[in-house]
Formats: sequence, structure tokens, C-alpha cells
Amino acid sequence: MKILHVIAQKPQDTGSGVYVKNLIQHLKGFDQALIAGIDAEDEIHSDIPFYPVLFRRGELEFPVVGMSDRMPYESTTYRELRGERLEAWKRVYRKKLLEVREEFKPDIVVSHHLYLLTSMVREIFSDSKVIGVCHATDLRQLHSHDLEREYIGEQIPKVDRILALHREQRRRIGEVFSIDEKRIEIMGLGYDKNLFNFQGSKGKDIEVWYVGKISRAKGVEELLEAYDRLGCREGVKLKLAGGIGGEEGRALEKKAKELGEEVELLGQVEQRKLAKGLRKGHILVLPSYYEGFPMVVVEALACGMEVVVNDLPGLREGLGEGVLDSGRVHFLPMPELEGVDKISPLHRERYVEELRKKLEEVIEGERSQITPTLSELSWEGVGERYLNLMKELCKKNFS
Repeated sequence: MKILHVIAQKPQDTGSGVYVKNLIQHLKGFDQALIAGIDAEDEIHSDIPFYPVLFRRGELEFPVVGMSDRMPYESTTYRELRGERLEAWKRVYRKKLLEVREEFKPDIVVSHHLYLLTSMVREIFSDSKVIGVCHATDLRQLHSHDLEREYIGEQIPKVDRILALHREQRRRIGEVFSIDEKRIEIMGLGYDKNLFNFQGSKGKDIEVWYVGKISRAKGVEELLEAYDRLGCREGVKLKLAGGIGGEEGRALEKKAKELGEEVELLGQVEQRKLAKGLRKGHILVLPSYYEGFPMVVVEALACGMEVVVNDLPGLREGLGEGVLDSGRVHFLPMPELEGVDKISPLHRERYVEELRKKLEEVIEGERSQITPTLSELSWEGVGERYLNLMKELCKKNFS
């Protein structure tokens, strides 16, 4: 069984990139290959045949195009992909897809993000089964501007099977693309239990962790203000792990440094180092305004942490009763937003205060002694679901 993985951006550094890496690992033993966009100077280690599309070189003289408008590395946004840039992007990716189709001849293509590249994959790999994976940022792009909207709307419904993270996302995909929800399967996400686990004890000083891009859409500005107002701030450290990019990221970096040495900016953290840090940490806080399914919540729980998180659509469902009943997850009501991921100025002050109070409550409160049930959220479970789906699509019994 030949499986081709396709992602338009760098196959690392972001949630979807980690997803691709873990999926490849858990399908080890099958003949696999990867297509991804990278900058020409990037060094990417891959255990499977890798077909890169190189940016900052030749026809693609600009940085990699990212599915989020704020990536943890320098990137081009899809709304900037117009005119000759767009034509060059399509031309180079089409050439790479055709090359791999003839050379690798995949039985199944797993294409990430229900957007332009997956649309091209569906058109070009007409003799292969195509699985399209939604990561939420793709739906946000479709909502934000009209780049190739007609073409995308025409091709995505032709994908053999679409994977969603949770029921609310499945409903949204069906609505956006006019697809029968029976063709949309809830696959969820998985964490690496060999990396993210906990046996031992936490240190005396409280460590509050944030993991994600350093951006306003992730609620980082409100988090910094809430931390600054803590009445119990002594002995409480705030660690920010995530890429810093663009003027917005640098402005937030400056604001974080103004809070003193108790706030530590770690930059982009490799998964193994992140797991080591979370095992020492006490509380994960994720005040993000838009997420597909934040796997870092599960990773933090696996490392023995309490979690403070916005009540994001689909999150309770994705975590399940075995997690919710543990009392380790503390939800904040979602604030009023302007657009998809910008907090309303009228509700911002109230939200900062609610975040401060919740953090103080968790910092000063008793730790739950109930271990959350995470077995359904491991990559073993997700990998098995992928295998079953591939068997169904290809009508082959393989192991």
C-alpha cells in the first residue's frame, strides 16, 4: 500500500505539521512519501521519500505560504497570493504533484487542509483515493477572502473522504461545501504517549505555560495583562513557548519582557523538549479565540498539568467524559469576537478579569487527584482509525 502525504507548508513547527509527522510515524511499515513546501535554506530530516517544493528560489522567490495569517516563521499569506505569485505557486505545485504521481503512484493521498492544494490533489490524482484533513485554519481562510473559492468549492466535494476533528467542525464543513455529513468522518487528533507522560512530582514554584504562536488571535496579549494583575504572582513563573513572527509578535515579545524575568520567552520548542518542560509545569493556559482541536491541552494533561482554556467549539466533545470528569480542565466562557479571531474591544476588559480570576483560582486551589482517561486520544487510537478507513477505501485487507 502506497501512501502519499501532502501539505502546502512546512512539515514542522505547527499543529498540522506535527500531525503529519505523527501520522507518518504511526503508519510506519507502509510505503510512504511526503510533499511539502519549505524555504530553500531549510534543513528537513525525513525518514520517507521527501519531495519538497522550494520557496525563496526560482519561480517562488517569496517565503512559504502559511495556512494561518500568522505563522511561527516568516511566511506569505494566502490573501497576498495574487497575480503572478498565485500563478507561479499553482504552476510549481502542479509540476511537483504530476512528478510524484508518475514516480510514486500512490494508492492513497492524505492531503492536509481543505483548501487550494487539496483541490489540486483531487484533480490530479484521479486514479487514487484522496483523504482531505480539515485543520480549521482552512475554513478560516475560506471565510476571510475569496482566493480560488469557486475552484475549491468545486473540487473539495469530490474528495473520497473528509476528516473532521469534532461534530461541530463536521457540521461546518458540510455547510461550507454542501457535502452530506455521512461523507465526513470524525477522526480527532492523537498525542504521543511515549513523549507526553508524567511520573513524579512538580517543583515548588508554580510554572504557568502557554504553548502556541505568539499572536493576538491566541489571546497572548490578554494573558500577559491577566498575569500582570495576579494577586498571587510571587513564585509564579509564566513560560511562553511558541514562534514569534512579524511586527505583532515582536510587539507582544516586548510587552512580555516588560513584565520582568518571571516571564520567559522560549521561542519554538521541539516536541521532546516541550514534553520535558510540561512535566515540570503546573498549569497550561490557552486563551485562544480560534482552534481546531488544541492537542496541547491533551499533552499537558498527560504531563500531570491543570488546564485553563477557553470553551472552544468542539473541545468538550473532543476531550470526552473521561477527561472532563477529572476536574483538571477549567473552562473560560468564550468572549465576544469581531470576525473569526479578534476579541471585541467592548468585552476585552471583562475577559482579562475573568482570566485573572480563573488563574488565581487554579493557582491557589487544590490539585485534582483524578487521572484523566486519555487512551482514546493517543496516536495509537488515531492510527488504528486511519488504517480502518484506508482498508475501507481501498477494499484491501492489509496490516
